[in-house]
Amino acid sequence: YDIIAVSFADATATPGQITFNLDPAVGYASVADFKADVAAKKAAGKSVIISVGGEKGNVTINSDASATAFANSTYALMQEYGFNGVDIDLEHGINSTYLTKALPQLSAKAGSSLVL
Repeated sequence: YDIIAVSFADATATPGQITFNLDPAVGYASVADFKADVAAKKAAGKSVIISVGGEKGNVTINSDASATAFANSTYALMQEYGFNGVDIDLEHGINSTYLTKALPQLSAKAGSSLVL
């Protein structure tokens, strides 16, 4: 595979904002070990992206403010963990009108290497 999706980002109390909590059940001894694996996959030519949404991932993007919160928090996770981009599963709460406002904001931050 050339793209590895990490499941899942979690919603916060702020509409549109996401965070990532590494589940200890995955087997990493530390967050640093996880970040090292992300870096190793990227060094091997793979893209590693954070998944948003899914069956239980209700992230609400339904206003200008939540679109900005989504773009800012997604970019922050990309910076912190080394993700190349984001995978968006549109099952819950994501309004396409505001998603189309969030993604250009994210793209402006991440640049042309953003994987969507």
